[in-house]
Amino acid sequence: MQHIISEINERLSYLKKLEVQTEKTFKENLLKGRIKINASSKYPQIYLITKSKDLNGKYLGKKDANMISRYCQRDYSKRVLKKIQDLINKLEKFLSALPSELCFASLENFLAEKNQVRRKYLTDSVLSDEEFVKAWLFVKYKGKAFLETNSELVTDRGERVRSKSEMLIANKLASLGIPYRYEFPHKLRDRHGLKITVYPDFTLLNKETRKEIILEHFGRMDDPEYVSHTLEKLNLYGRNGIFPGSRFLFTTETSRHPFDMRLFEKQLKGAGII
Repeated sequence: MQHIISEINERLSYLKKLEVQTEKTFKENLLKGRIKINASSKYPQIYLITKSKDLNGKYLGKKDANMISRYCQRDYSKRVLKKIQDLINKLEKFLSALPSELCFASLENFLAEKNQVRRKYLTDSVLSDEEFVKAWLFVKYKGKAFLETNSELVTDRGERVRSKSEMLIANKLASLGIPYRYEFPHKLRDRHGLKITVYPDFTLLNKETRKEIILEHFGRMDDPEYVSHTLEKLNLYGRNGIFPGSRFLFTTETSRHPFDMRLFEKQLKGAGII
């Protein structure tokens, strides 16, 4: 629930900034009267009406384009400002009406904090986020074997990885507090419907949603054979309903374009992991 509240607050912040900008534009175009547009003919006729009793007004032609633009901008800004303020009001009312229970980091944390003594006697005891992460990380598994020719690169957590970029990724995930498994086996179905095992570079855990995200680093994208293998892997993921987005992230590099850490962090943020 907390991630939904965060998104609403982000939207609210954006609307308030937009409100300030729109109000400024509106005040810059405080004009007397209004324009009337007669669109019944082939060429729309535009008139400026400054007196309430004046039904026709003054005709505005091409030479008055700047004036017409200012009146149109004023009217547009007025309508937009009203809509923005209405949305802000509704969102603020919605947030203020939320029960306090829904404002916890997660419902699981709220439930897990209750009846600490009784919890161990319950068969359906709910795990807190911290307990869930520990259990997830505690799972034992067998990854891919390393060859003698593979480089000896070790992460800050003491894991052996296959490339410098993978080491950088692992260390960044650890520093951000994002739970991950290196080369954890996943069962997928190939084009013939047969089950096969794949070992993504990383499997991440979104602590808030408790969903797993696959992260692949494609590090030799200037190698045609490697690119062909990468496309096959992407197709395999696609056939299993795993597409780039919230469930699947990937990074790339070539000899001329190294791994971009800042872009990687933006991906994590875009996927809602940080």
